[in-house]
Amino acid sequence: MEDRISALYEQGLREQLSSLESTRQHVIKQLWIALATGAITAAIAIPLALHYDSLPLGIIATFVISLFMLVRFSKQKKQYSLSYKEKVITSLLANINDSFQYQPLSAISEHDYQASQLFPTHYDSYQGEDFVEGQIGKTTLRFSELNT
Repeated sequence: MEDRISALYEQGLREQLSSLESTRQHVIKQLWIALATGAITAAIAIPLALHYDSLPLGIIATFVISLFMLVRFSKQKKQYSLSYKEKVITSLLANINDSFQYQPLSAISEHDYQASQLFPTHYDSYQGEDFVEGQIGKTTLRFSELNT
């Protein structure tokens, strides 16, 4: 198995990971820009607002600008994550077992989760991703990441 994964890395993943690395570094840079923008806004807006007796306005301005920057970063991070899953995880799973079908944005249905009775306790929320379906011998497998 290790030899197959090493061969997969050399034949295709190395190039994909290399191209993804620049995107990953860009996303990290965007996080630092978002954090710095929030800090600089706070450093300017709050003292200025205190000087003019409108501290709530300074706090609101800082909050709005910081929120905008973090939403922007979050979108880029999500796009990078999806690209990584589609390029790297799909290749790895296909190399492990060619019957595996991978759907990064899907999950085990809530109905199937409840029917399994693996965790019969009550939960308030249900979400998941990274759905994998395939067969090993005569056994059909379906699994995903779940947060309940």
